[in-house]
Amino acid sequence: MIIPGVTLLGNLPKPVRLFARYYVAVGLAITGYLHVDLFLNHGYRYIPNIGTAFQWQAAASFAMALLIAFGAPQPWGLFAAGFLASDLGGFVLSRTVGLFGFTETGFNPAPQALITVLVEGSALLMTLPAAFIWLPKLPLGRRNRPATAEGRL
Repeated sequence: MIIPGVTLLGNLPKPVRLFARYYVAVGLAITGYLHVDLFLNHGYRYIPNIGTAFQWQAAASFAMALLIAFGAPQPWGLFAAGFLASDLGGFVLSRTVGLFGFTETGFNPAPQALITVLVEGSALLMTLPAAFIWLPKLPLGRRNRPATAEGRL
């Protein structure tokens, strides 16, 4: 849904909007690359469920990076925010209670784990203005409903 008059980052100057768009796109591409590297070169492909999740994460990262870099419509900023937040959540779970029976400690493998957290965290921060500007303008739950004899449905 496109809301007239609402852009991805509101009424910020165009250079600021472009910087944020490309920053998020590059961040998504970097995190996709790091997941491919861990999958191909560090044995993550042999970990049940995690290997498959890394493949899907990398594919989704590259797809979203391209879409956002080339001017995807408004919802993609929100999709990227949710994607990055869930990716960081998976990282935290894998370091605490485990994820699909898989647990790691600290920032291993180094340096990929630290780079991933820094890149995803900063890209997530860049997507937050889109969420705060765009989400309140969504007409969620406010659809016009036909009136009945007793009043509104």
